[in-house]
Amino acid sequence: MSDGTHDPAPAAGGVPRHARGHGRRDPPGGRDGEPRRAGETVGPPQRCVDGVGDGDFDVLVADQRERCRDLGVAGAPGSTDSLGAPAAAPSDADGLGSSVPGTVGGPGTVTGSAGGATGGGSGTSGGPAGTAGGGSTTTGSDPAAQPAAAGAVGPGITADKIFLGLAYFPDAAAGNAALGAAGANSGDQRDYYNAVIEDLNARGGILGRKVVPIYHEYRSGDPIDPQHEAACQRWTKDNKVFAIVFRGRILQECAMKAGILITSGEGEAGPTYARVPNLVDPSAVRLERLGQATVFGLHREKYFEKTPDWPTGKIGVITWQDPSYEYGVKQGYLPALKKLGLESDMERYVVVSQQLGSAADSSSAVSSAVLAFQSAGIDHVLIQDGAAGVFGLGGLTLLFLNNAKSQNYFPRYGFNANNVPGFSIYPADQQRGMLAVDFSDYMPTQDEGIAPNPARERCFDVLRKGGVTPSDQATYATGADTCDGIWFIETLLKKASEPTLQGVLQAAGSLGTSYLSPLVYGTLLDGSRRDGGHLARNARFDSGCSCMRYTSKPYAP
Repeated sequence: MSDGTHDPAPAAGGVPRHARGHGRRDPPGGRDGEPRRAGETVGPPQRCVDGVGDGDFDVLVADQRERCRDLGVAGAPGSTDSLGAPAAAPSDADGLGSSVPGTVGGPGTVTGSAGGATGGGSGTSGGPAGTAGGGSTTTGSDPAAQPAAAGAVGPGITADKIFLGLAYFPDAAAGNAALGAAGANSGDQRDYYNAVIEDLNARGGILGRKVVPIYHEYRSGDPIDPQHEAACQRWTKDNKVFAIVFRGRILQECAMKAGILITSGEGEAGPTYARVPNLVDPSAVRLERLGQATVFGLHREKYFEKTPDWPTGKIGVITWQDPSYEYGVKQGYLPALKKLGLESDMERYVVVSQQLGSAADSSSAVSSAVLAFQSAGIDHVLIQDGAAGVFGLGGLTLLFLNNAKSQNYFPRYGFNANNVPGFSIYPADQQRGMLAVDFSDYMPTQDEGIAPNPARERCFDVLRKGGVTPSDQATYATGADTCDGIWFIETLLKKASEPTLQGVLQAAGSLGTSYLSPLVYGTLLDGSRRDGGHLARNARFDSGCSCMRYTSKPYAP
């Protein structure tokens, strides 16, 4: 999953992944890359996913199951192949005619675990177990929940416990405020995790074992890399965990060395997924796939056409100065534009600040980019945002919009889930005319015109019972991301032939579209893809309500 949450906030805390995007890797027009005609069917008009989990959860999606069966969607509940086996999920291509090895990307929001600035601090927090309260460890009635037969088990799994590595940011609110995002505060991430884990343990845990969180404290004011190293020590040496639910290159290497699962692909591109075979993120969209989906989706909405307010049609692209983000632009945005007979007139790459004290360096680079874009007559701006350094989802977007406003520059923006479109802390006048391709489904407003996301609604019920009440974009995002992180691991372990890394990786490859995420519109995981974000919706910013209005049903980009 993302770094730990998907809170929309620019600091390294995090909003729902985001933001997590989703589906086949074909462009909206199909495998030939041509855009679909107006009115042409672009995919199932509602979620076609199966409920994975306890029986009470299945009831929530019963109506979706019936409609999906009627549509005959591959991977939908009830669909089978000629031998009566569950239908296979579609194979994955990158939409440009090439295959992509086990990729993943990341829609989302601000970085970080709690939804705020990420921090440093090598000191650990809490007791060695940091156990979430309550919950029985007795076995549930579901056969899938019965303890596995004696045999191989992965690190972090004992006869009666499963340990997970979780991050939190006690100073997230202060970090976000320092970065200009004072309104992005979701509270203590541990409250969300404890509520979800307590509910899970009360249902019998996973395979008859109690889930135990091993928390590690990050702080916004300290360099991020030493904190990742301290977290690695805590999660693989001082304690043994089965999975790390956080992002970062150091943690990826740590997880590979320890032979454990890592579930945050936010801010990553195809090469990372090829390099880190134990990385699986059910709701992320790898950056080059996200770039392609964004360009083709915006094209469907006539975003690139010249208008009286934006007459030049010149395109500027800006992203972080980071190998994954540069790959996302060069292998995603630019080839997709070329396929449509368009081109970028300028690309800019922004230095990534690794701690709050150097955030001004990123802001200065963005200010220079704004000036360059405005001087070149660029009036269509694409921002490839995402978690990087001290910033989380929406961080680069906030910097650009604030700098553009101060320089009286008002281009037309083309956003995706990583930009956190419509975020209330953004200047409303900067978002005028903005169109977006949104993969995220962590707020009720994102269900405009379609059935509510049953996994998200169940998640919020669990949180409320645990004393946490999501009420705004930041808390909705953090809540959904928290449930997604824990429930996905639950799903993998229950489906795996054995509770080992290899077992859960094989289970992930067999999920197809069956995993129902509280964070995104739909997921797809198979043997060729480990970034699960699968369905997107097109949307526009409505200046009258300063909110997003959705202009399409969910479709597979």
